[in-house]
Amino acid sequence: MKEVKQLYSDENFSLMTISGKDTDMCFVSFPGFNHVHGQTHNDFIGSIAKRGCGLFVHDHKKSWGTFIDDDLLAEKVHKFANGKRIFLIGTSMGATSALYFSKVIDCDVVISFGAQYSLDHSIVRTDDWLTPEVFERSKEISSVAKFQNIEFIKDNGNTSYYIFHGANDEFDIAHSAHFPTSGENINRYRIEDSRHVVSDYFKRNGLLDDLFLFLPDRKTKDFENSMKRQNVRFTKI
Repeated sequence: MKEVKQLYSDENFSLMTISGKDTDMCFVSFPGFNHVHGQTHNDFIGSIAKRGCGLFVHDHKKSWGTFIDDDLLAEKVHKFANGKRIFLIGTSMGATSALYFSKVIDCDVVISFGAQYSLDHSIVRTDDWLTPEVFERSKEISSVAKFQNIEFIKDNGNTSYYIFHGANDEFDIAHSAHFPTSGENINRYRIEDSRHVVSDYFKRNGLLDDLFLFLPDRKTKDFENSMKRQNVRFTKI
């Protein structure tokens, strides 16, 4: 396991780092809601270390980035990357954050696994998974409102987006209806046999290394062929 070091911490978020292969790549990972503060997103450590350095963003209040200062995070990320190409990646709540913070972080590629971003029942019905504690906290979360304009990614043409939804999760599918369809800078996939945590499904099917190999360089067809070789059923949407 690579050594993990703390780079920054305040009451709202912290940054943990790993040093990997000496390349021009810096991967910024946003863990999901159930991830424990102080841990990195373990699914990604090995794959990131093979390709470059890693920075892990922990949202202390599990607020979908609501209480994270956009400009401060961008400043810390850009300083750490120090001219390297930046790639954002996240799962679930973290997938939402990776998409949202691409507004302020100069990144080449965003990889989003199972982004679930709305706690508003009028937008996406999520009451079956929300605990009372989370539901109460959801009333404070402004990211729900600001993230309704997910269409902004279509206009962020310098960034390529790879967005994966688990077809065996009804809430992934419900959320996916609010995303723009695949286009010039957007590649969206429904992974037919995966539930919500698509990154774990990819890991179990031996695809994470190929994902980190191909997608940062926008080798879309190469990764699609890798999925086919591993008999991973997908639909581009």
